[in-house]
Amino acid sequence: MKVYLSNGPSFVKDIKMIGSILKLRTLSCFLLLLSNLSCIKGVEEPTFRYVTAYNKEGQLMRTEDIEKTSVNVLKPIIFIINGLDKGAAKSDAWYKDLMEEYLERQVHNVFLVDWKFDSKSHASNQTQSTGFFVGEFIRVIFNKTGESYLDIHLVGVLAGSRVAAVAGKRVLELTGRKVNRITALDPTYYLINDENAKIDIGDANFVDVVHSDLSKFGKFPEEGHVRFYLDDEECRKDFTELIATKLFASSINSDKFKGVKCGSVEDFKKGKCEKNESVVFGENVDKSARGDYFVAVC
Repeated sequence: MKVYLSNGPSFVKDIKMIGSILKLRTLSCFLLLLSNLSCIKGVEEPTFRYVTAYNKEGQLMRTEDIEKTSVNVLKPIIFIINGLDKGAAKSDAWYKDLMEEYLERQVHNVFLVDWKFDSKSHASNQTQSTGFFVGEFIRVIFNKTGESYLDIHLVGVLAGSRVAAVAGKRVLELTGRKVNRITALDPTYYLINDENAKIDIGDANFVDVVHSDLSKFGKFPEEGHVRFYLDDEECRKDFTELIATKLFASSINSDKFKGVKCGSVEDFKKGKCEKNESVVFGENVDKSARGDYFVAVC
Protein backbone atom coordinates (compact mmCIF):
# COMPACT_ATOMS: atom_id res chain seq x y z
CA MET A 1 0.00 0.00 0.00
CA LYS A 2 1.41 3.39 -1.00
CA VAL A 3 0.64 6.43 1.10
CA TYR A 4 1.10 10.00 -0.12
CA LEU A 5 1.40 12.83 2.39
CA SER A 6 0.26 16.33 1.61
CA ASN A 7 2.49 19.36 2.15
CA GLY A 8 -0.33 21.53 3.33
CA PRO A 9 -2.42 21.92 6.50
CA SER A 10 -3.78 18.39 6.18
CA PHE A 11 -0.31 16.89 6.90
CA VAL A 12 -1.07 16.30 10.61
CA LYS A 13 -4.41 14.75 9.72
CA ASP A 14 -2.67 12.40 7.29
CA ILE A 15 -0.16 11.32 9.96
CA LYS A 16 -2.96 10.59 12.44
CA MET A 17 -4.80 8.54 9.84
CA ILE A 18 -1.70 6.46 9.08
CA GLY A 19 -1.08 5.96 12.82
CA SER A 20 -4.61 4.69 13.26
CA ILE A 21 -4.20 2.25 10.39
CA LEU A 22 -0.91 0.88 11.73
CA LYS A 23 -2.31 0.58 15.24
CA LEU A 24 -5.33 -1.32 13.95
CA ARG A 25 -3.11 -3.76 12.07
CA THR A 26 -0.77 -4.39 15.00
CA LEU A 27 -3.39 -4.83 17.70
CA SER A 28 -6.23 -6.57 15.97
CA CYS A 29 -4.99 -7.81 12.60
CA PHE A 30 -7.60 -5.67 10.84
CA LEU A 31 -10.22 -7.35 13.04
CA LEU A 32 -9.60 -10.59 11.19
CA LEU A 33 -10.89 -9.12 7.93
CA LEU A 34 -11.11 -11.70 5.17
CA SER A 35 -10.23 -14.30 7.85
CA ASN A 36 -6.56 -13.45 7.36
CA LEU A 37 -5.37 -14.44 10.83
CA SER A 38 -1.73 -14.60 9.79
CA CYS A 39 -1.31 -10.86 9.63
CA ILE A 40 1.26 -10.72 12.40
CA LYS A 41 4.59 -11.41 10.80
CA GLY A 42 6.28 -14.61 11.88
CA VAL A 43 3.24 -16.18 13.58
CA GLU A 44 2.16 -19.46 12.06
CA GLU A 45 -1.32 -20.91 12.28
CA PRO A 46 -1.55 -23.42 15.13
CA THR A 47 -2.42 -27.03 14.42
CA PHE A 48 -5.59 -28.61 15.78
CA ARG A 49 -5.32 -32.37 16.24
CA TYR A 50 -8.57 -34.15 17.07
CA VAL A 51 -8.01 -37.28 19.16
CA THR A 52 -10.35 -39.98 20.44
CA ALA A 53 -10.04 -43.12 22.55
CA TYR A 54 -10.03 -45.05 19.28
CA ASN A 55 -7.51 -42.86 17.50
CA LYS A 56 -4.95 -41.38 19.88
CA GLU A 57 -2.71 -40.38 17.00
CA GLY A 58 -5.57 -38.16 15.96
CA GLN A 59 -6.27 -36.27 12.78
CA LEU A 60 -5.37 -32.71 11.87
CA MET A 61 -8.41 -30.50 11.43
CA ARG A 62 -8.76 -27.03 9.93
CA THR A 63 -11.77 -24.75 10.10
CA GLU A 64 -12.85 -25.82 6.62
CA ASP A 65 -12.85 -29.46 7.78
CA ILE A 66 -15.42 -28.88 10.52
CA GLU A 67 -18.85 -30.33 9.82
CA LYS A 68 -22.04 -30.51 11.85
CA THR A 69 -21.11 -34.00 13.06
CA SER A 70 -17.40 -33.30 13.64
CA VAL A 71 -17.87 -33.12 17.40
CA ASN A 72 -20.23 -34.81 19.83
CA VAL A 73 -22.20 -31.82 21.11
CA LEU A 74 -23.52 -33.83 24.05
CA LYS A 75 -20.01 -34.17 25.47
CA PRO A 76 -17.53 -31.56 26.72
CA ILE A 77 -15.10 -30.21 24.12
CA ILE A 78 -11.57 -29.97 25.51
CA PHE A 79 -8.83 -27.86 23.94
CA ILE A 80 -5.36 -28.58 25.38
CA ILE A 81 -3.12 -25.68 24.35
CA ASN A 82 0.66 -26.01 24.26
CA GLY A 83 2.86 -23.29 25.69
CA LEU A 84 6.35 -24.77 25.76
CA ASP A 85 9.04 -22.47 24.44
CA LYS A 86 10.30 -23.60 21.05
CA GLY A 87 13.81 -23.54 22.52
CA ALA A 88 12.92 -26.34 24.93
CA ALA A 89 13.51 -29.98 24.06
CA LYS A 90 10.67 -31.46 22.06
CA SER A 91 8.27 -33.12 24.48
CA ASP A 92 4.76 -34.55 24.58
CA ALA A 93 4.50 -33.80 28.30
CA TRP A 94 2.24 -30.81 27.69
CA TYR A 95 -0.59 -32.99 26.44
CA LYS A 96 0.08 -36.71 26.96
CA ASP A 97 -1.12 -37.14 30.56
CA LEU A 98 -4.03 -34.75 30.09
CA MET A 99 -5.14 -36.47 26.90
CA GLU A 100 -4.94 -39.96 28.39
CA GLU A 101 -6.96 -39.01 31.46
CA TYR A 102 -9.64 -37.15 29.51
CA LEU A 103 -10.05 -40.04 27.07
CA GLU A 104 -10.32 -42.46 29.99
CA ARG A 105 -13.10 -40.23 31.33
CA GLN A 106 -14.98 -40.90 28.09
CA VAL A 107 -14.64 -37.34 26.83
CA HIS A 108 -15.01 -37.78 23.09
CA ASN A 109 -13.90 -34.32 21.95
CA VAL A 110 -10.25 -33.55 22.63
CA PHE A 111 -8.29 -31.09 20.50
CA LEU A 112 -4.52 -30.72 20.90
CA VAL A 113 -3.54 -27.18 19.92
CA ASP A 114 0.14 -26.86 19.05
CA TRP A 115 2.00 -23.72 18.01
CA LYS A 116 5.56 -22.42 17.89
CA PHE A 117 6.01 -20.14 20.87
CA ASP A 118 9.21 -18.11 21.07
CA SER A 119 9.55 -16.23 24.36
CA LYS A 120 12.42 -14.19 22.94
CA SER A 121 10.45 -12.70 20.05
CA HIS A 122 7.21 -10.69 20.29
CA ALA A 123 5.63 -12.99 22.87
CA SER A 124 2.56 -10.78 23.21
CA ASN A 125 1.87 -10.72 19.47
CA GLN A 126 2.32 -14.47 19.24
CA THR A 127 -0.15 -15.25 22.01
CA GLN A 128 -2.71 -12.76 20.71
CA SER A 129 -2.56 -14.03 17.14
CA THR A 130 -2.71 -17.68 18.22
CA GLY A 131 -5.62 -16.91 20.54
CA PHE A 132 -7.44 -15.37 17.57
CA PHE A 133 -6.93 -18.59 15.63
CA VAL A 134 -8.37 -20.66 18.48
CA GLY A 135 -11.29 -18.27 18.89
CA GLU A 136 -12.07 -18.48 15.18
CA PHE A 137 -11.90 -22.29 15.28
CA ILE A 138 -14.43 -22.35 18.13
CA ARG A 139 -16.68 -19.86 16.33
CA VAL A 140 -16.83 -22.19 13.33
CA ILE A 141 -17.76 -25.10 15.61
CA PHE A 142 -20.66 -23.04 16.99
CA ASN A 143 -21.78 -22.09 13.48
CA LYS A 144 -21.48 -25.55 11.93
CA THR A 145 -23.19 -27.41 14.79
CA GLY A 146 -25.93 -24.81 15.14
CA GLU A 147 -25.78 -25.15 18.93
CA SER A 148 -26.43 -22.17 21.20
CA TYR A 149 -24.43 -23.75 24.04
CA LEU A 150 -21.39 -26.00 23.96
CA ASP A 151 -19.43 -27.20 26.99
CA ILE A 152 -16.02 -25.90 25.92
CA HIS A 153 -13.06 -26.17 28.28
CA LEU A 154 -9.74 -24.53 27.36
CA VAL A 155 -6.76 -26.01 29.21
CA GLY A 156 -3.65 -23.89 28.74
CA VAL A 157 -0.13 -25.02 29.62
CA LEU A 158 2.38 -22.25 30.44
CA ALA A 159 2.10 -19.64 27.63
CA GLY A 160 -0.87 -21.67 26.35
CA SER A 161 -2.77 -20.25 29.33
CA ARG A 162 -2.41 -16.79 27.82
CA VAL A 163 -3.61 -18.09 24.47
CA ALA A 164 -6.66 -19.55 26.22
CA ALA A 165 -7.43 -16.15 27.76
CA VAL A 166 -7.20 -14.39 24.38
CA ALA A 167 -9.35 -17.12 22.80
CA GLY A 168 -11.99 -16.76 25.50
CA LYS A 169 -12.21 -13.03 24.89
CA ARG A 170 -12.33 -13.60 21.14
CA VAL A 171 -15.12 -16.20 21.32
CA LEU A 172 -17.23 -13.80 23.38
CA GLU A 173 -16.57 -11.03 20.86
CA LEU A 174 -17.37 -13.21 17.84
CA THR A 175 -20.36 -15.18 19.16
CA GLY A 176 -21.69 -13.35 22.20
CA ARG A 177 -21.14 -16.57 24.15
CA LYS A 178 -18.57 -17.50 26.78
CA VAL A 179 -16.61 -20.72 26.79
CA ASN A 180 -17.60 -22.75 29.84
CA ARG A 181 -14.21 -23.00 31.50
CA ILE A 182 -10.58 -21.96 31.25
CA THR A 183 -7.89 -23.76 33.23
CA ALA A 184 -4.48 -22.05 33.33
CA LEU A 185 -1.62 -24.35 34.31
CA ASP A 186 1.43 -22.35 35.42
CA PRO A 187 0.61 -19.33 33.24
CA THR A 188 3.66 -17.35 32.15
CA TYR A 189 4.29 -14.39 34.44
CA TYR A 190 6.01 -12.09 31.94
CA LEU A 191 2.71 -11.57 30.10
CA ILE A 192 0.65 -10.87 33.21
CA ASN A 193 0.53 -7.11 32.55
CA ASP A 194 -0.62 -7.59 28.96
CA GLU A 195 -4.32 -6.71 29.11
CA ASN A 196 -5.08 -8.82 26.04
CA ALA A 197 -3.49 -11.91 27.60
CA LYS A 198 -4.69 -11.39 31.16
CA ILE A 199 -6.64 -14.38 32.46
CA ASP A 200 -9.81 -12.56 33.44
CA ILE A 201 -12.88 -13.99 35.17
CA GLY A 202 -14.93 -12.63 32.28
CA ASP A 203 -13.14 -14.86 29.77
CA ALA A 204 -15.21 -17.94 30.72
CA ASN A 205 -18.03 -18.99 33.02
CA PHE A 206 -15.39 -20.40 35.35
CA VAL A 207 -11.64 -19.76 35.44
CA ASP A 208 -9.21 -21.72 37.60
CA VAL A 209 -5.47 -21.07 37.78
CA VAL A 210 -2.77 -23.43 39.08
CA HIS A 211 0.67 -22.22 40.21
CA SER A 212 3.55 -24.51 41.13
CA ASP A 213 5.75 -21.72 42.51
CA LEU A 214 4.73 -20.71 46.04
CA SER A 215 7.14 -17.78 45.97
CA LYS A 216 4.87 -15.99 43.49
CA PHE A 217 1.93 -15.91 45.93
CA GLY A 218 0.68 -12.37 46.50
CA LYS A 219 3.26 -10.76 44.20
CA PHE A 220 1.15 -10.47 41.06
CA PRO A 221 -2.39 -9.34 40.19
CA GLU A 222 -4.97 -12.01 40.94
CA GLU A 223 -6.25 -13.95 37.95
CA GLY A 224 -9.22 -16.31 37.74
CA HIS A 225 -12.08 -17.14 40.10
CA VAL A 226 -9.95 -19.58 42.08
CA ARG A 227 -6.19 -20.03 42.38
CA PHE A 228 -4.36 -23.14 43.57
CA TYR A 229 -0.77 -23.03 44.80
CA LEU A 230 1.08 -26.35 44.87
CA ASP A 231 3.47 -27.25 47.67
CA ASP A 232 5.63 -30.04 46.29
CA GLU A 233 8.90 -29.11 47.95
CA GLU A 234 9.41 -32.51 49.55
CA CYS A 235 8.71 -34.56 46.45
CA ARG A 236 9.85 -32.26 43.65
CA LYS A 237 12.23 -34.98 42.41
CA ASP A 238 9.15 -37.04 41.51
CA PHE A 239 7.79 -34.23 39.34
CA THR A 240 10.65 -33.27 37.05
CA GLU A 241 8.66 -31.09 34.64
CA LEU A 242 5.30 -29.44 34.22
CA ILE A 243 4.23 -30.16 37.78
CA ALA A 244 0.94 -28.26 37.53
CA THR A 245 0.04 -30.12 34.33
CA LYS A 246 0.82 -33.55 35.76
CA LEU A 247 -1.08 -32.93 38.98
CA PHE A 248 -4.10 -31.53 37.16
CA ALA A 249 -4.09 -34.56 34.85
CA SER A 250 -4.10 -36.86 37.88
CA SER A 251 -7.20 -35.04 39.18
CA ILE A 252 -9.33 -35.70 36.09
CA ASN A 253 -10.40 -39.15 37.27
CA SER A 254 -9.66 -38.71 40.97
CA ASP A 255 -10.53 -36.43 43.88
CA LYS A 256 -7.34 -37.32 45.73
CA PHE A 257 -5.97 -33.82 46.20
CA LYS A 258 -7.61 -31.09 48.22
CA GLY A 259 -6.84 -27.41 48.49
CA VAL A 260 -7.12 -25.53 51.77
CA LYS A 261 -7.89 -21.83 51.93
CA CYS A 262 -5.07 -19.86 53.49
CA GLY A 263 -3.96 -16.24 53.67
CA SER A 264 -0.21 -16.74 53.42
CA VAL A 265 2.47 -19.26 52.53
CA GLU A 266 3.91 -18.95 56.03
CA ASP A 267 0.61 -19.86 57.72
CA PHE A 268 0.17 -22.78 55.35
CA LYS A 269 3.68 -24.09 56.02
CA LYS A 270 3.13 -23.84 59.78
CA GLY A 271 -0.11 -25.81 59.56
CA LYS A 272 -2.28 -22.92 60.73
CA CYS A 273 -4.82 -23.42 57.96
CA GLU A 274 -5.53 -27.15 58.30
CA LYS A 275 -9.03 -26.57 59.68
CA ASN A 276 -9.92 -23.93 57.11
CA GLU A 277 -12.34 -24.37 54.23
CA SER A 278 -11.13 -26.93 51.68
CA VAL A 279 -12.16 -27.89 48.15
CA VAL A 280 -11.32 -30.65 45.69
CA PHE A 281 -8.40 -29.63 43.52
CA GLY A 282 -8.37 -29.88 39.74
CA GLU A 283 -10.87 -31.02 37.15
CA ASN A 284 -13.65 -31.68 39.65
CA VAL A 285 -13.34 -28.47 41.65
CA ASP A 286 -16.53 -26.92 43.02
CA LYS A 287 -17.34 -24.14 40.53
CA SER A 288 -18.48 -21.90 43.36
CA ALA A 289 -14.97 -21.88 44.88
CA ARG A 290 -13.34 -18.47 45.07
CA GLY A 291 -10.00 -17.18 46.27
CA ASP A 292 -6.64 -18.80 47.07
CA TYR A 293 -6.07 -22.41 48.09
CA PHE A 294 -2.90 -24.34 48.89
CA VAL A 295 -2.40 -27.98 47.92
CA ALA A 296 0.02 -30.26 49.75
CA VAL A 297 1.21 -32.52 46.95
CA CYS A 298 3.32 -34.85 49.13
